[in-house]
Amino acid sequence: MDLGHLLDELSAARGAMPEAAMEELIAFGEPAAESLGALLDSLEPDEDDWTPFWTVVTLGEIRSTSSVPALLGLLRLPEGGVLAEAAAEALIKAGPSAVPAISDFVRRAPEWEARQLTYHALGNIPSDESLLRLVEALDTDAMLWSAIAAALADLGDPRAVPALKSAMGKCDEREAQAFREAIDILEGRHPPHPKSHLEDWRERYRRLALEVGGA
Repeated sequence: MDLGHLLDELSAARGAMPEAAMEELIAFGEPAAESLGALLDSLEPDEDDWTPFWTVVTLGEIRSTSSVPALLGLLRLPEGGVLAEAAAEALIKAGPSAVPAISDFVRRAPEWEARQLTYHALGNIPSDESLLRLVEALDTDAMLWSAIAAALADLGDPRAVPALKSAMGKCDEREAQAFREAIDILEGRHPPHPKSHLEDWRERYRRLALEVGGA
């Protein structure tokens, strides 16, 4: 089946996951990413609830780094919901090569919701740069201390513990709980957080579609 027909299937699917078309696009790999990126750029998420979602999920499974700028843009959508969540997970799946762009984005994004999702993405891409950016954020983004602490826990690098302990001394009790949990995870006293992006993508995104009214 050619790419154009597969893209048409994504566009016509609405809330019912077009699993067969998505699997074929994923099998195409990076050659399909350009067409998927062009489709994503042509869409208005406020007017099309589903085509952007299935497109983002497919790009995530291709692990395409060429799609990173478009995915980052979706994190800034007002009330981005499951689409922004899927975009963050697609960024995670793009891996360490996406970290420089993600790091630059989070420094510039004015929307706290976008930064929160971005910290979550960094926390699930193991790399020295992810660690450095998240530790830096403890000093620059106190509004999202809890999210940053959770991201450092997800990262699983015990080198973050001194920075977490230092920041915990500056926060209120509500935020301190997030820091304590993160430290306990990194020091082996608490189980890690579940990692939804490691679930089978078919089950994961079919369930999300049902949660927001899919068929």
